[in-house]
Amino acid sequence: WVLTLFSCTNGACPDVQFTAVFAGPNATPEIVARWNGDRRFVKAFYAAPETEGGDPQAVAQFDVLLHPGAGAQQLDDPIQVWRSLSMDLGRTVNAPAGGAAAPATE
Repeated sequence: WVLTLFSCTNGACPDVQFTAVFAGPNATPEIVARWNGDRRFVKAFYAAPETEGGDPQAVAQFDVLLHPGAGAQQLDDPIQVWRSLSMDLGRTVNAPAGGAAAPATE
């Protein structure tokens, strides 16, 4: 996954965004929409194949606002949420075709 820093000034970046991309047989608009409807905080969107025959993708994103001077520990809880839900999306997208999507876990 990727962590992007935003709104950086004087060496401080108060906005961060986690992003991960998953390709698999269940990366469909319908499954991504259902996944979003069952979960909070991390949101996913469907990305159509860029080329004919390419793999469709589900992209997960999670935006976090940080408090100046609060230190790195303020990322502890968001990282746990991110890890849990991004892995859940990956399992959902890569479940065997026709298989049930992973249950919501928050």
